[in-house]
Amino acid sequence: MLDAHCMTRPRPLPETAREPSYRVGELREMGAGRKRLHARDMNRVAHGVVLNPAVCLDLTDVHDRCLAFSPALQEQHFYSRRTSAQLWGMPVSGVPGDLLEVGSPHPSRAPRREGVSAHRIRPGTVETPQLRGVRLAAPEDTWCLLAAVVGLDELIIAGDYVLSGARVVGGAGRRVPALCTPESLAAAVH
Repeated sequence: MLDAHCMTRPRPLPETAREPSYRVGELREMGAGRKRLHARDMNRVAHGVVLNPAVCLDLTDVHDRCLAFSPALQEQHFYSRRTSAQLWGMPVSGVPGDLLEVGSPHPSRAPRREGVSAHRIRPGTVETPQLRGVRLAAPEDTWCLLAAVVGLDELIIAGDYVLSGARVVGGAGRRVPALCTPESLAAAVH
């Protein structure tokens, strides 16, 4: 028979910890103790980044993986290429190995972490809005960045999607709104 003290649950994280994931240092600053941060329910997403056990994430979903990994990124980093395309709903193939593609403006270093495929871009060439809690390349810029990693057929399909929107299933020809205009796409290409 097990002793009752062997079956205790870990203390909850501080009440202010409501985000899906955190840097370990942030949780320490909020008052979480070392023992709490090494409890079995604290899953590590990347070196120094843990999931909040009170928030349910599906790490097979690209958006949830991005949310979980975001504390590992610096302010100038953004989700890029196929990862950004998937977040915008573009019909493109995923990144081999379920890597997250992350961009960084030169001269800052692109993140070198397990699970990340990183690249650098010329500064000032990509808009990086937030979408559902993650920073990513704007739809027009995402389409331009895709040209480096997908074939022509896939690029055409993605271009059609950003300009005309997706068909609504069972919607009798209805579409969701387009992500950009032909003019904004042409400006991004230039």
